[in-house]
Amino acid sequence: MPDQILVSYANYIDSIANYCQGGLLKSILSFRNSRMSESIEDIASGLNSTAIHLIRRVKKQDSKLNVGPARLSALSVLVFGGSCSLSELAGYEQVTSATMSRIVSGLEQNGLVQRHPSKVDARAILVVATTKGRRLMHRGQKARVRSLARELRQLSDTDLQCLQRAVEILREVESNTRGAAS
Repeated sequence: MPDQILVSYANYIDSIANYCQGGLLKSILSFRNSRMSESIEDIASGLNSTAIHLIRRVKKQDSKLNVGPARLSALSVLVFGGSCSLSELAGYEQVTSATMSRIVSGLEQNGLVQRHPSKVDARAILVVATTKGRRLMHRGQKARVRSLARELRQLSDTDLQCLQRAVEILREVESNTRGAAS
């Protein structure tokens, strides 16, 4: 990783640590006594682990939607990312086109998506979320957000401000990463 990027990440971490003085994330974000690159790896590892556990916990809300996780994941791509071809959807979900075809067939049977021929490529099929599919995903999203909000209400105002800043920083990192990949 070039030194410039390390310094940039260090500045992000510094701003969070300064913002969180004495707060929940201060110990996670402290890196002054070790080498910068090792600290960034530790932070990335902690963030990865925490994100996975957090997602698993809030995804428990999805069981109330009566749609399996693979179908919900594909539907989420369509609702929040827009319609796409079957092969694109398979790529996003990292499955084969045959597997995605079965997933989409199940969603279609439940009235959550529709297939339409592409206007650009006669060989391609576009998969589009229906109104019912969009409503289902938004209901699920609201349930997950409510669940997480209940947990966050236990935090101090300082910790909540720290988390808000962390979200802003992570969005900026995500935006920069997405822009560099294009």
